[in-house]
Amino acid sequence: MKRFAGLAFAFLLLLLPNAIRAEEMSFVATLSGDNEVPPSATGATGVAHVVVDTDSNRLRFEVHVFDFTNTLVASHIHRAPAGVNGPV
Repeated sequence: MKRFAGLAFAFLLLLLPNAIRAEEMSFVATLSGDNEVPPSATGATGVAHVVVDTDSNRLRFEVHVFDFTNTLVASHIHRAPAGVNGPV
């Protein structure tokens, strides 16, 4: 029993730094053809709200698009500063 208690305590010590650092990071993106690289001529606009939970390693998002006339087939997120095509 002492061995199990020791292992459980060691496991908690390993998890504790992650629990302390756990946070939610929120991002908002304005969607428009002007924000594409290179810019795209479109009347479609939108907004995306993205929350990254570093504790559970999960991503939540909500996207609203307006005046979109084509069929939406797929989407993806780039990680890059504004004006740069970063990796997906």
